[in-house]
Amino acid sequence: MGDGYVDYVQLIKGMNLPEVRASFETKEVPWTGVSPTSAFFTQTNTVKEGQRSIQFHSETPTVATADFGRLEVTGNTTYTLSAWIINKTTAGYFYIDWLEYNEEGIQIYDGGTLYTPVNHEWSLQSLEFTTLPQTKYILLRIVADNGAMGDGYVDYVSLIKGMNLPEVRASFETKEVPWTGVSPTSAFFTQTNTVKEGQRSIQFHSETPTVATANLGRIVVTGDTTYTLSAWMINKTTAGNFTIDWLEYNEEGVQIYDGGTLYTPVNPEWSLQSLEFTTLPWTKYIELRIVADYGATGDGYVDDVRLSK
Repeated sequence: MGDGYVDYVQLIKGMNLPEVRASFETKEVPWTGVSPTSAFFTQTNTVKEGQRSIQFHSETPTVATADFGRLEVTGNTTYTLSAWIINKTTAGYFYIDWLEYNEEGIQIYDGGTLYTPVNHEWSLQSLEFTTLPQTKYILLRIVADNGAMGDGYVDYVSLIKGMNLPEVRASFETKEVPWTGVSPTSAFFTQTNTVKEGQRSIQFHSETPTVATANLGRIVVTGDTTYTLSAWMINKTTAGNFTIDWLEYNEEGVQIYDGGTLYTPVNPEWSLQSLEFTTLPWTKYIELRIVADYGATGDGYVDDVRLSK
């Protein structure tokens, strides 16, 4: 008697946990502790991907969690947990963590934390961890504690089996792209006429000498580690430079490097540009930028930007 519901059932050959991706795209999200009357709720105003994200809000000191799971995992195995987070709390802590349980459902670990310092922009947080040998299940949690106040946002939570920083892939498929400096009235804007993948790409256009940037960041990375940056580009500028570059920041948010450049010569067709680079030992964050400078004029296009470890 009663009701039962099933969605998104998968059977995959091999020993491989498929990527677990938390969906916030329906009002009935599969997280407990999320509702219009709780400290955690879904909203549509501040979003990294799709149409919704989870927001925490409290004007008084609060302890609250939003829980997702349990997810069956393999003991003594490495997983990668990642999420886009904005931390605008004014007190307490705001982070994502996980609990581990054994075969009998007894909690055997509580300690791992995916943390972001207070910031007002989306930042990609990720970490790799190894389950205990006797771990059978994981419970993911978004946590506000130690008298948390203010606001926090979470979007695009994923758990992947293996030692692998999730590939950061810039999406231009919505009009509200997650790059600052991109709008219908700026030198950088999205358009649908010249596209390499999907339905949209970013275009630069200026008839007068211009310096402009479109910024994506900050992305949490590991110091002294090699990454690959790639993008499809068309360079039809008539003056100046049109490039993609990155800035590196330390734990305190101080810029410590500006110099790497993904460059394409002037050409009227899509070309795939890529390079490998190694972060400085004390680098904590990277900010990606599409740059038009040195009095750039003409047109440039960028699509399918990726950063992978």
